[in-house]
Amino acid sequence: MTELGNRPPTTQCACAPPLHVDLVSSGTDTGLRVDVRLEGELDLATVDLVTDALACLRDERPELVVIDLSALRFVDAHGLRAVDNIHRELCGAGGRLVLAMPSRHVARVLAVAELDPQISVWSA
Repeated sequence: MTELGNRPPTTQCACAPPLHVDLVSSGTDTGLRVDVRLEGELDLATVDLVTDALACLRDERPELVVIDLSALRFVDAHGLRAVDNIHRELCGAGGRLVLAMPSRHVARVLAVAELDPQISVWSA
C-alpha cells in the first residue's frame, strides 16, 4: 500500500465536449424531416459545428428541421445568429425550422432575443 505522501499528484478532468450535435433524417409524406439534438453550449467557440453539420443538408432541402434544445445549457448571440441563418436558409428553400423543448435558461434567452416569429418553439 502506498502512502499518500509518496504518490505524485493527479488531476482528473471530467470535461464534456462543449457541444455535441446529433442529426437524424427521416422521410415523411410531405418531404424530408431532420431532427437535430444539441447538447452542451452553442456559442462562438461551437457555432461552426452546427453550421457545418447542417451544411450537408443544403442539397437535400428538408421540409422540416426540428432542433431539440432540451440538453442545451447555454446559447449566446453567435448561436442565435446561427439559428436565424438556418431559419432564413430553410425558408428560402421552402422549408421551416422548429426549436423544441428549450431548457429554462435557453427559453429565457429566446424570449429576450425576439427571433423571427415564423420560428416555432415547441415547449413541454
